Amino acid sequence: MALAAVAIARTTVDMVRFVTFRSDLYRSRQQLREMSDAQLLDIGLTREQANAEAARPFFED
Repeated sequence: MALAAVAIARTTVDMVRFVTFRSDLYRSRQQLREMSDAQLLDIGLTREQANAEAARPFFED
């Protein structure tokens, strides 16, 4: 019984981490879309690169 509880807890933690990571990734990609061309230049990206990254689905790394 205790092993099952540990397995459930571990699975729950893994799921929360996964959702948090994907949410952060999505948010970061959307922030790229909102940056000015000057800001993108500062981080070494073109507008086209930023738009391409922002258009990627949340489930892609």
